[in-house]
Amino acid sequence: MRKISLTTMNETRLPNWLLPLAAACALLAAGSIYYRIRVEARNRATEITVEMETVENLASSQGVPLNRALASLKQSGLGSVVLSELTVADLLNSHQANMTATSESVAFTFPDRSPLSSSLRRKLAKAIRQRFPLVKLAPETGAAAPYSLTLSGDLPNVFALRQTSIGLAADELAEANAADLRIIGRFGNPVGATETYVTSVLTQAKVDGAYAFLPQGEQVLGRRDGLKHMEDELVGNDLYYCTPEFAKIGGDANVVDDIPERVIRLHSAQSAELDKLPYAAAVDRYAKASRERNQRILLLRPVSNSAEKPLDEFRQFIVDVGKGIRADGNSVGAAKPFAEPETPRLVFLLLGLAMIGPVWYGLARFIALASWRWALLGLIVLCGVACWSPHFRMPMAFLGALAFPMLGFFWLDDNPRTPVPVSYLVVTVISMIGGMCVAGLLNGLPYFIQAQQFQGVKVAVFLPIVAIGIHYMNRLGDIREVLRDPITYRQALLGLVILAVLGFMISRTGNDNPAGVSGTELKMRDVLDKILFVRPRTKEFMFGHPFLVVGLCLLAWDRDRRKRATEEPGMEVHWTAHEAEVTETTHVSARNPIAGWTALALMLGAVGQTDVVNTLCHLHSPIMLAFARIGVGWVAGGILGWVLWAVVSKLLKNYGEQLG
Repeated sequence: MRKISLTTMNETRLPNWLLPLAAACALLAAGSIYYRIRVEARNRATEITVEMETVENLASSQGVPLNRALASLKQSGLGSVVLSELTVADLLNSHQANMTATSESVAFTFPDRSPLSSSLRRKLAKAIRQRFPLVKLAPETGAAAPYSLTLSGDLPNVFALRQTSIGLAADELAEANAADLRIIGRFGNPVGATETYVTSVLTQAKVDGAYAFLPQGEQVLGRRDGLKHMEDELVGNDLYYCTPEFAKIGGDANVVDDIPERVIRLHSAQSAELDKLPYAAAVDRYAKASRERNQRILLLRPVSNSAEKPLDEFRQFIVDVGKGIRADGNSVGAAKPFAEPETPRLVFLLLGLAMIGPVWYGLARFIALASWRWALLGLIVLCGVACWSPHFRMPMAFLGALAFPMLGFFWLDDNPRTPVPVSYLVVTVISMIGGMCVAGLLNGLPYFIQAQQFQGVKVAVFLPIVAIGIHYMNRLGDIREVLRDPITYRQALLGLVILAVLGFMISRTGNDNPAGVSGTELKMRDVLDKILFVRPRTKEFMFGHPFLVVGLCLLAWDRDRRKRATEEPGMEVHWTAHEAEVTETTHVSARNPIAGWTALALMLGAVGQTDVVNTLCHLHSPIMLAFARIGVGWVAGGILGWVLWAVVSKLLKNYGEQLG
């Protein structure tokens, strides 16, 4: 009788308390997320807005009166208009006023002696008095008094005078009000803006009928020393703050962080950006901003500068964007800020405490010294208890994002004979619980509007991938022996390719990644958006999940190969937990002949698992959409994985026959 000893992987049973605690984490995280879902369900209205200057240009180019143009756009779905502040320079450039300056005085005259000019004169006098308190306004006499203004005393320089804001244009206000459109006031931050000036600007904006304030230029009004005062004036005047997505405006992050309850997120695209997009892609860009990133105001600009009927073309653009918003499940209407979800603090504490065990086990598996394991446990316990405070939940969320993707693979080690489809499902579910823990802990208004974000995204995505790779290299083979072996050119080339792929993925990971999206990928995304309910993340369904399926199949292939060895007549097989010792030469190999490839496939499969967690770490995106994205990616990635395995299995067929 032939005798052979075959090795199994070093079995390490999962503790009995691990999966119940993981289930508790899922339930508590779901409880926290429920409060977030309620907030998102109550705020689905997206407002379409446009700059008044854009409407004026389009209307005049087509020969349509402004009031008719606004009424037509309102009927098509326009909800508000953005009115930029009227400065002294604007008055002079439009010849609504003339200015004569000497060394002793500055005189303004309004040639059009109308009620509008008289109103402009009063607003100009008020604005100059507020901004330049040392300036004296000379009393005017005679019939020209309502249409002239003379400055004396400590005169400002002409540049500062021309920058002075006198509020929103009265004629534009009248047209917007007549069309029943909401008004967003846009104001800049001129040099020398005092708190008195800030108060004057925002108070006048409220008087003029604005409901929201949008920064103009590179700084928020009041930046820097007057920023807190500006925030107080926004609250006092019941004005909302529009934060432009992707814009780098000085002071914007401070306002969003300080008064999140008054923040409404706004998405816009420059004409140069829209010009590079096909029309359908431009429509889709705005619709997806509403659906996928909770942008509540969409500032539209013309897709093309040239058209036979430019106003009608823009009107159709508004109609199509509105259709896209509705098709994606939102509505077109007046925008409002998000509210605090008001999740009970006890839920956060219980979730943090429930995470202690799974997080410790997931991380401690890579620590050999018992003293270091106990130190790690102490740190994790502190992080769990600290979840009572909203200021200290981030560390536990970060540790959960690291540990849970690895726990899925540890479960896989503990259940090696589970069918591949079931293993694929369970590993992904465990990773998703990790993402739910992050979303459950970091559940609050600041995260909805990106005043705060999940920290450590790149580390949380790629450290588990490396850890899983090392784990399986050591589990399926001898990593020390592998490191001692000389490197071949093929291995070196493969290593460089893997590093290049991972490096590219690192550059593409995060909310604001530096790597651009290629035209080919944009086309592929467009196709996926059309045929799927939601587009899955590329590296998840085209890379991570397929390799996970292949890795699981490779484990099953080697298991079946070993099983067939026991069925040969006259052969007795002894399974050990250590290195196999072959006592008689036979055509059955004791070692896994594809251990390296299996470890590589499982490591690359971990890409999809960390991406599952990362999808739920995009806390400004609708949570239900994140779950749908994970589900679609899991199904699509599984299908691609089985297709890839069909190719790999053919390559292994002859190899398996040679091995016996």
